[in-house]
Amino acid sequence: TTEKSEKRTESKKMEVLEKVKEKDIEKASEIMLKRGYEGKDIEDFIDCPFYKPPIYNFELHKALFRSTLPISKYFKDIWQRAVKENGNQHGYCLADEDFYIYNMTHFYKHYAISGGAGLRFFSDFYFLNRDLVKTEKFDKKYVDKSFEKIGIKDFADKIQEVIEQLFSGNEEMLSNEMFSYVLESGLYGNQSNAVANMLRNEGKSKYWRQRLFPSRQYMAKVFPIVKKIPILIPLLWVVRLVSAPFSKERREKFIHEKNISKNIDDK
Repeated sequence: TTEKSEKRTESKKMEVLEKVKEKDIEKASEIMLKRGYEGKDIEDFIDCPFYKPPIYNFELHKALFRSTLPISKYFKDIWQRAVKENGNQHGYCLADEDFYIYNMTHFYKHYAISGGAGLRFFSDFYFLNRDLVKTEKFDKKYVDKSFEKIGIKDFADKIQEVIEQLFSGNEEMLSNEMFSYVLESGLYGNQSNAVANMLRNEGKSKYWRQRLFPSRQYMAKVFPIVKKIPILIPLLWVVRLVSAPFSKERREKFIHEKNISKNIDDK
């Protein structure tokens, strides 16, 4: 299903959720690479991003959110709410309300869980509000009720207030806490915010346990042999830890994370 990408042509980004098997994702990736796109983390188990200069950005999704995130429950059966796309034999899309709900939840994920939400989201919601929310047929009660189910109603209300004031020319919004946080996050967020959010959401002990002993999926990306011989994971954990001090980049990253951790209250 396409996430109504025509409404985000301003940023030239398209995200596609595919109801396919692993082998089909591989075929789709091959097609994108042949068309001149550069793939990054193609073997990621949620989405496969592709880029083509100067501005094109495609993401082939296997799921909308990682199943470990509480916000993912609402979107577990998203295909049941997908509707046939006019003029496209194989395409499905979301109704305007569900499309809006997804985008707000995506915004929340970046803002509160990932590396911070970049300025791109403000421009997205300016157009979404103009083209969807302010139309007569838009079912705002359904959207608000869905936000409550997901647990992001307060966030959505605050963001809407900031966006409305910001684009109406209220200069006071430039010093608003939420806007300032987004402004510092750049276009898509940054690693420092990601670390801080994970420490707050998961607690220090869980965060450092996951950093020292990463998941099977992560280890398979770093050590491809894990796909064939997963029993090697404990040994490769040790290899990863022992080799870390010899990498300047990894030493500096650890020190940076440790400094951020000092300023975060544990759960």
